[in-house]
Parts: sequence; structure tokens; C-alpha cells
Amino acid sequence: MPTGSDSRRDLRITRRATVVAGLLAAGGCTLQDSGTPPPTATTTPGRSDTDLDLDLVGEARTALLEMLDLARRTSLLHVGLAPALTPLVDLHTAHDALLAESSPDPSPAPTGGTVAPRSRPALALVRRREAALQAELAALAGRARSGPLARLLASMSAAVAQHVARLPAERKEAA
Repeated sequence: MPTGSDSRRDLRITRRATVVAGLLAAGGCTLQDSGTPPPTATTTPGRSDTDLDLDLVGEARTALLEMLDLARRTSLLHVGLAPALTPLVDLHTAHDALLAESSPDPSPAPTGGTVAPRSRPALALVRRREAALQAELAALAGRARSGPLARLLASMSAAVAQHVARLPAERKEAA
């Protein structure tokens, strides 16, 4: 039986999905190809804005899934970090679910790389990779052709920054 916090988390994800779907619909962005728009100065010849945005969604999903893999494996190897990393795992899972509706699964499934054998370096690696993900999502938002997709990617970038700020502080080694 779900606990109160589980039902609140489900409500947040559902509410977020509803808001994003509404933004996409209101902006006329279904991320499904509805034909080639008339040529403009910002249209790439032979590729519609929708096609270009779908490429961005694929890039975002690959980056999210790599980070999700690293966060999950770090949590499994360093059980003491699991409480701090679980919100990031949940965040990336929710973000991927939003993007997955319009993008096929990356093949092969991306992996996040090697987990450091000690907790402190493992957490530092997660922090660095999350910062890189935040920057990548922000850059993808800047390249998006659709306003709703740009806002979605920018909000994902901001959410990553907020979660990283809540990670345990890095302790300095005594000299």
C-alpha cells in the first residue's frame, strides 16, 4: 500500500506530466512530424523544426539515461549515498518518462561509466556529471525550435541544479 509520500510523489509526477503535455499542446508542439513547415531563415533545408527537436529529445534522453545509470549504480555500490542519490534517480526517471513519449529508446542503452570504489570520489563524480548534464540540458534548450520544448529542457536543467545543491557537501581532507 502506498504511503502518503508515495502518493504525493505520484501526484507531482502526474501534475508535471499534465503541465508539460498542456504546454506542448498549447504551443502546437506534439513532437510528431506533421509535415514540413514553410522554409524560414531558421529552418534547416530538408529537415523540419519537428525533426530537429526530435533529435534534441534523443540527445537529452541519452544524457539523462547515462546519468540515471551512474546514479543507480553508485547508490547500489555505496549504500550510504543512496538516500542522497534517490531524489536524483527519481528526477531523471520522471524526466525520461516525459521525453520517452516522443522518442524511441536509445539503442544500445547508454551507460554512465565506471563508479569510483570509494564513496567520496563516487559522490564527487556524480556531482561533476550532474553539473555537465545541467549544462547540456540548458544548451539543448537554447537550440530547441519549439518554445514548449525549450521551456521543458530549461526546467529540467534547473531541477538538476536544485537537486545537486542538496547533495551532501564535499568534505575537505585535512592537510
